[in-house]
Amino acid sequence: MMLSRLFATVVIVYVSCLSALAFAIEQTSNLYFSENPIIFDPPMVKKNDHYFIPIRSLVSYLNGSMNQSRKTYSYLIEMKDVTLNIKPNAKAYMINGSPKAFANVPFMYKTRLYVPLIPILQSLNIDVIKKNNHFYAYDSQQAVEQPQASSAIPLTISHENNAKITHMHLPISKKNLPLSSLKQNQQTKYDITDFLSFLGYKITASGSQLTLYKNSMTYEFFNGSTAVNVIQKQTETKKNLRYTPTIKEGRLFVNLQPFLNDLGFDYLINNQTIVVLKKLNSLDIVDDNTVLLNKNSRIRVGNGTPLIDPPRMFWDFSYTACPTSPISQTTDTIKKITFGQHQTTCRMVFHFHQPMLVNVSQSSPVTSLFTFQKGRQKPPSIAKRNPRVKSSSSLRGKVIVLDPGHGGYDPGAVTKNKDYEKHYTLDISKRIQRLLHKKGAKTILLRSNDTNPSLYQRVKKTNQTNGDFLVSVHVNSFINSIANGTETYYYKPSEKRAAKLIQKHMVRQLKLKNNGIKHAKMYILKHTKMPGVLIEPCFMTNANEYRQLRTSAFKEKIAIATVNGLDEYFKNK
Repeated sequence: MMLSRLFATVVIVYVSCLSALAFAIEQTSNLYFSENPIIFDPPMVKKNDHYFIPIRSLVSYLNGSMNQSRKTYSYLIEMKDVTLNIKPNAKAYMINGSPKAFANVPFMYKTRLYVPLIPILQSLNIDVIKKNNHFYAYDSQQAVEQPQASSAIPLTISHENNAKITHMHLPISKKNLPLSSLKQNQQTKYDITDFLSFLGYKITASGSQLTLYKNSMTYEFFNGSTAVNVIQKQTETKKNLRYTPTIKEGRLFVNLQPFLNDLGFDYLINNQTIVVLKKLNSLDIVDDNTVLLNKNSRIRVGNGTPLIDPPRMFWDFSYTACPTSPISQTTDTIKKITFGQHQTTCRMVFHFHQPMLVNVSQSSPVTSLFTFQKGRQKPPSIAKRNPRVKSSSSLRGKVIVLDPGHGGYDPGAVTKNKDYEKHYTLDISKRIQRLLHKKGAKTILLRSNDTNPSLYQRVKKTNQTNGDFLVSVHVNSFINSIANGTETYYYKPSEKRAAKLIQKHMVRQLKLKNNGIKHAKMYILKHTKMPGVLIEPCFMTNANEYRQLRTSAFKEKIAIATVNGLDEYFKNK
């Protein structure tokens, strides 16, 4: 009797599979939640003009769980805080304990439970767009999210509005230029044509248009228009100015402060002379032990000079205009940050709660990273005899392979103004490399310039290194600009913990929506021998996140988060 029942069950399952096979047509369609598709194994199918997916692949991608009951043959599925109870060949199913019904029955195919694509996503509060035979899914709740504000503190300078100015002084070159002005709509605009010529710009004017040329860059200004055309290598984009230029008799008149800020300068007023100086742009207190200083131009930042009773550290910036307000935001390390101007030198002072060791590194020509560690600064003579400070980092001696995504003829994601993902992935990778070196790690960069090694070449080089870990760096994109947030991908089971740790630090640093970790068959993760992850810190296609991505401080945070995640991973391995 038992054998006959078992035989009958096998026959039913076999016939059910044959039935599904007879009417289900395998598709090459993909389901995208970002630029990375879910790899369905077996593939998505089309049956009676409706699309079905093997739900196990979706569960794995969303980091959920799936278990089958041997008594009822139903599946208990948990993902995105939703619990589903689905039975093959039955329209009725349960969602969070409430009864629902599919219009199209789930079925078994190639030993996998297939469910209707759109209804199952809708049950997870996910909307779907179908385009060019592919499906693009995004959280329907994302539309109401408010943009994240940047944590960078602007360093502003106040100026005398009614000062009578007759000259411009350039202290580095010790050059004095006469400066004429005109009044327009109760605003004073200054003629900066000679200043631009001194900076190396070639200038041509015709009627209401004035054009600047320098280093293969062309800028086209129009009288009374806030729009300027920027042309580089035959690619033209429009930029909106924060002021309205006036073109008169072939001369360019502008509101001085925003114009100089765009060039990387600010100024001080001395008698009737404007002294043009470099500018500190913003300061970002990343955490208790990390501060980012963003500059509008190349300003050299040394190691600083320690002071005691109370504990402080100061830096002098030559030919730099000082912010007029201190930073009063406090942390467990910093009491406040003050500034003082002495002629053309700006002094920045960090006031500490207790003596600190400070390390300064240049993350880019216009960004400096300050990291703090408890301890009293040693006198210079002792420091020279002991120039190397030992690091307790768990990354010391580890070999980390960095893969800057895309490159060369493959730009990756492209924004509306022709900005390419490949430039950001290389920039971020180099920042990660620099921070890893500070931790004592060795690094291998799979590309160091705008080239495009094939995926096969990247995998081959990675496997030849016998390294300890791989980080593939990307920036996300999506068909819908609503998509936002941070996510980290892994493939091998051994990579899951590292993905969780890097994702944790990424969310902590960037303060963007946490999209979690995702399991996906990325080629480079699948075929490399060592463990690795692929990071997608933000979306270039989201206006708010793209605006932050363009700042040096944000890219530095991505690098810090990646290295902190790796450090914690190896510390507890």
